[in-house]
Amino acid sequence: MRSVLSALCVATLLSLGVACSSTPAVSPPADVAAMPPWPSMSGVAELADGRLLVVHDAKPGSREHVLGVVAPGIDDGYRPIALPAFDPPLSDVEALVAVPDATDQFLFLESGASGAPRRVVRFEMTHDAHGALTPTVLAAVDVRDATSRVRNAESLAIESFDVATGRADLLVADRTSLGPSRPSATVSVYRVTVHFGAGVAVPATLACRYVVDSSIFGTRPNGSVRCASDLVWASDGVLFGAATVDGGSEGPFASVLYRVECGAARERSGRPPRAVALATIGGFKVEGLARIGTSDAVWIATDDESFGGVVRAVALPATETSPPDS
Repeated sequence: MRSVLSALCVATLLSLGVACSSTPAVSPPADVAAMPPWPSMSGVAELADGRLLVVHDAKPGSREHVLGVVAPGIDDGYRPIALPAFDPPLSDVEALVAVPDATDQFLFLESGASGAPRRVVRFEMTHDAHGALTPTVLAAVDVRDATSRVRNAESLAIESFDVATGRADLLVADRTSLGPSRPSATVSVYRVTVHFGAGVAVPATLACRYVVDSSIFGTRPNGSVRCASDLVWASDGVLFGAATVDGGSEGPFASVLYRVECGAARERSGRPPRAVALATIGGFKVEGLARIGTSDAVWIATDDESFGGVVRAVALPATETSPPDS
């Protein structure tokens, strides 16, 4: 059902002329400030009814809610959703992913920056008779100690999840920065096993490494680059990711969606693969990615700071295998 409704959403977006592109480049509107007045978003995932759940990078005292629902192509509306209070309060929520084979169950992740907790929160969205959504928190596990080699986590992907036992193998990566004196960097992706029932996390192990080069943007980035603002686990060893240029609260912004192959053959070669650009998103800072059903398309959610955020559907072209780093 989710994939069928998602396909309808994409078709609706196409009929309305909203950016759901079959080409690698996506053009932003001329007037960024005139976009829908949605809060900036740091994660996105599909609900079973075709709407989208989003998270905001809430910081203590800065926002009353961290969840929202967007209905792209249906009514283009946005509605905030309240979560129960956390102790300590939620801080810098940076990723959201749907739990496979569990209708409307999700995980979100705190970045753990500046010594704050890095909790993975498992929760479920339920509908009342009027279609309103209510979140129920099922478990929250702090993985800071288990992922101590990650300084600032902005991405979360599910490699495997046993819904019955609550055992999950999760992929977490540091956002990994580039700058004028550092034109390329190696992103390390860690696998952390979380037992939600017992509330414990096993120390993470290295899952894969890959290289992001500033040339992936085509031109010299005007601002700091985050190599892994979100990741999507597509299949065995294949990741889709987003790299972003952050020029500050007023921009400029730019993003590139990429593909990287981190399978066993790559690990045996001894050289990390290099990320391959799939789509350029000019004018936006993509922080959320979610695959649309099983298609070669993704939802993107943006955190454009002073300009708020948008949700769009982007088709990803087929690519060859990721080349190894030279």
